[in-house]
Amino acid sequence: MKERLKTRVNIFWDRIRPLLILLVGCFLVYGLIQILDYSATNIDSSAETAPLWHALNTAVRVVGIFFILIWGFFTLDHTFARTNLKQSYGLSSKTTPRVSRFFTHPFVHGNEGHIRGNLPHLLLFVGIAALMVPSAQAFFLITIIMLTIEGVGIWVYGSKGNHIGASGLVLGYYSFIVGYGWLMWSLWLTATAIIIAIVFIKPTYEALRNREDQISVAGHWFGFLGGFIAAAALVQLT
Repeated sequence: MKERLKTRVNIFWDRIRPLLILLVGCFLVYGLIQILDYSATNIDSSAETAPLWHALNTAVRVVGIFFILIWGFFTLDHTFARTNLKQSYGLSSKTTPRVSRFFTHPFVHGNEGHIRGNLPHLLLFVGIAALMVPSAQAFFLITIIMLTIEGVGIWVYGSKGNHIGASGLVLGYYSFIVGYGWLMWSLWLTATAIIIAIVFIKPTYEALRNREDQISVAGHWFGFLGGFIAAAALVQLT
């Protein structure tokens, strides 16, 4: 009887945990946005610091959106949809193309371990990229470019099967930061690019050379390529 009750409790906790993590994350993001808004208005509202507060606010909002998308998909899939979303929103290669899946597959993950392997680096790089670009519209543009290039690369060159996960997007934002900082050649942008390139060069190299089963090699390489192309495109437009 006790073992049966324990099993039921574990199953319930396993299903409800993603929802709790999502709610806590949303609360933290909302709280941080309120703190930034209050600080920008009441602590330092000078014209010189206004762009910094705006950039920080944008970066936090963007990081929050990515967190909500990834954990939201996983919560719906794991708690309510019984893992059906992975098939519905993942990207399969060499099949009739569904363009919408080019933009949904990075936000779908197989399990919590898969999310934990991608999410910390993704949120870090997303936040840095959002601080580097001149506007939220520019960030949206580079993200669309990266997702499009990665999606086309997976569809044309990817191995058979369902491709999901944000690892290609992680590599894309990494290469964007490095490429954009180098091409813009300004003190803080270039210094940031050099630091990120050095600190994360080993995990990036390991991800690009990984040929294990269940790894989207095409997603990694075309995501990485997409970041450089997005950086070059944004430099031309600014």
